[in-house]
Amino acid sequence: CVCVCVCVQDRPVDILLKEIRTFVLRNRVALGEYLKEQDRLRQGFVTRAQLGRALSRCGIRMSDTEVDSLADLFTLKGQV
Repeated sequence: CVCVCVCVQDRPVDILLKEIRTFVLRNRVALGEYLKEQDRLRQGFVTRAQLGRALSRCGIRMSDTEVDSLADLFTLKGQV
C-alpha cells in the first residue's frame, strides 16, 4: 500500500479525476483492485460509501462531498 495523500478540497469533478489519475500513475496504485475488494458480491458495482473506502484505502483522501460528486458522475441505478 502506498501511503501518499492526495489532498483535494471540494474541487470540481474534472479536477478530482485528474488528481486521481495523477496519483494512480505516479504511485503505481492498482485502484481497480481496491474497488474489487469493496465489491464483495462481484456485481461490478460499489456503493458511494464503498467508493470512498476504496479511495481512502489506496491513499486518496477526499471529502464526503467530493466522493459524492465523483459517484454522481458514475452512478447507474443508485450504484457506482
